[in-house]
Amino acid sequence: MGAQYENLRAFSEERGLSLSPHGHSVAREHEWYQVFMFAVEEHAEIFRAAFGGERMHPSERGKGARWAQWKKATNERKSKRQH
Repeated sequence: MGAQYENLRAFSEERGLSLSPHGHSVAREHEWYQVFMFAVEEHAEIFRAAFGGERMHPSERGKGARWAQWKKATNERKSKRQH
């Protein structure tokens, strides 16, 4: 991410957002995505509104040898069943 990473960090610090210093990448359909984690959901929405992106629930992350796989549909199915 390089210089863009520093811009994302500065944006979060200036606004007091709860951006975690930890993050990871996940793959979905042969594309890689950078995951940013927040302690407060509203902070994640502010960040997403400014930079784009999609929400990812921790349950959508792969397990074991496939830990970097994004199982996006997993969370969507859970949301539909709950309503």
